[in-house]
Amino acid sequence: MPTQNKTYNTLQTSYPITWSIPPMDVLNKYSTDSNFTGTDKITGHSYGPIYEKIFNELAGRNNLKILEIGVFSGAFTQVLHELFPQADIYGIDITLNNYIYPKNNPKIHLFEMDGTKQKTAEFLNESFDLIIEDGSHMTVHQKKSLDVFAPYIKRNGIFITEDIAEGNPELKKDLETIGLKHNLKMEWIDMTPKKQRFDDIVAIFRRKY
Repeated sequence: MPTQNKTYNTLQTSYPITWSIPPMDVLNKYSTDSNFTGTDKITGHSYGPIYEKIFNELAGRNNLKILEIGVFSGAFTQVLHELFPQADIYGIDITLNNYIYPKNNPKIHLFEMDGTKQKTAEFLNESFDLIIEDGSHMTVHQKKSLDVFAPYIKRNGIFITEDIAEGNPELKKDLETIGLKHNLKMEWIDMTPKKQRFDDIVAIFRRKY
C-alpha cells in the first residue's frame, strides 16, 4: 500500500511536488538490466533525472493522457500508471507478446499497432500530454513517429524520442526541423558520457501553444 502522502521536492524546483511515492522509487521498482522483465531507463540508460523532471512537470494536471510507443514488457507502462493512476495510459507495439503485466486495467489501453503509421494516430484519435517514443530506435522510424504524432500533442505537451545514437548530426537537424514544422521546440540531451553508452541521447519536444 502507498505510504501516507509526503511532499518531495527532488529536483529542487521552486514549487512543492506531492507524491505518495517519489518517482525515482517507482522507477527503481520496475528497473532491471533486461527489457524482457523490466525497464532499462536507469540501468542501461541514464534517463532518471530526465523523467523525474518531466513527471514533476505533469504532476497536478487534470485529464492526463499519455502514449507510450513501444511498450515491450510493459514495465514502464506500470511506472506511468503508478505515478498517475487517474491518467489514461495508451500503449502501442507491433506485438504485445512480450507484455508481462495484466492487460485488463481499465486505465491502460493497449493496442498492437505501428507507431510510424498515420492510420495508428488516426485510430487512437486522442490528444496527449506526454508521448514517449521508444520503438525500434531506427532513425527513419524515430523521425516518422515524431512527424505522425506531433499534431496530437496538447498545448504544453511533451514528446520524447529516446535512445538516439551519437555521431548522427543529420538526425538532430532532421528531428529539429520536423519539430518546428509542428510548432515544437526541441531540447537535445546527450547522456552518453554518463555510462559511455552510444545511444544515450534524448530529444524532448515541447508545445507552448
